Amino acid sequence: MSFFSFLKRNKESYSLVFNIGSGSISGGIIKFTEKEGVEMVYYANESIPFQQEVSIDKHIQLMKSSLTDLAKKIQFEGLKKLNLKNAKNIEIERGFFMFSSPWSVSHTKVIRVKEAKAIKISESYLNKIIDDQKESFQTDISKPGVIVEKKIVQIKVNGYVINKISSIKTNDVEFSVFFTVVPEEIVTAVKDSVFKVFNIKNVWFHSLSLAIFSNIRNLFPHKNDFMYIDISEEITDISIIKDNVILVSASIPFGRNHFVREISLELKVSKEVADSMIKIHIAKDNDEMAGLKFSLVMDKSTTYLVSKITEVINNFNANFFYSESIFLIARNDLALSLREKLQRKDFEVALLDNKKIKPAIIGNDTVYKLELMFLDKLYKI
Repeated sequence: MSFFSFLKRNKESYSLVFNIGSGSISGGIIKFTEKEGVEMVYYANESIPFQQEVSIDKHIQLMKSSLTDLAKKIQFEGLKKLNLKNAKNIEIERGFFMFSSPWSVSHTKVIRVKEAKAIKISESYLNKIIDDQKESFQTDISKPGVIVEKKIVQIKVNGYVINKISSIKTNDVEFSVFFTVVPEEIVTAVKDSVFKVFNIKNVWFHSLSLAIFSNIRNLFPHKNDFMYIDISEEITDISIIKDNVILVSASIPFGRNHFVREISLELKVSKEVADSMIKIHIAKDNDEMAGLKFSLVMDKSTTYLVSKITEVINNFNANFFYSESIFLIARNDLALSLREKLQRKDFEVALLDNKKIKPAIIGNDTVYKLELMFLDKLYKI
């Protein structure tokens, strides 16, 4: 098994995959297949109820409730699609939980080891060193919780990147390990919410950031240095990649829902009306309805978000070289205007989408598609 994989897979088994986002949760029943891509049996999503002023404790409770509702929907509707005659007799033993901000914190730790004599580099040797670094990693991020992910994303021997570790002996090895921590409260919450509905025997946790990074690296192998910006409902995440390793990441507490709040406040309309107005505005169909004030609110919010993104990038630039290539992940109703403003600052901006997994059942949920591509690639190695 390659150091780029986690475990061997059962090719015929069905699994549950949940994306725990900042403002919504997606989930479905999937089956890994021999060919590229996965078989989607069922897909659905649930919004985490909107708060005009976000309370963290309440947000956690709302997330748990939405996750349970989604699990029940998958049980009621999804199992019927899996087997109309024997839905009650079907067991789904595996579950995958993908965490985005603010539910997880990730960090890349570079570990270099110099031995007195050349030794054989093996998975057990690397894993022992990684385990010895756990305490140091949690000190680095100053975040208590459960380490749910520890993945080697790059290995260098004598300064050169290698893709296989078999039959290699050296006394100088450097490897970059991607760690993810999730607060124990959140791990317990998501398990309890789903286990109320499904009896899952095997559970794995991953981070959305690793899924996005891995997909970009696989889809654009010529890009060694780049940034990606992921704009979700409540948070915008930014990561800078140098030499195919995530160097630094940051989160901005401003996402799509902040546009909704500003429009709702300024125009004195409901959240639902504000949300619809954004969609229509970007489609260039509501100039008469929205008027100048609406356009000004949209432009003000977009300018603010881009200014915060630029501020983070400039702070990164004080310590790290960064590429001018940006991969942008955002809903279509914001992506075009954000790309336009970023391009004015001389960045090359590409809208990231997954062209290889296209089940119509998922619709326009780009993040969920990218997560499936990540899992599909992972379990085929």
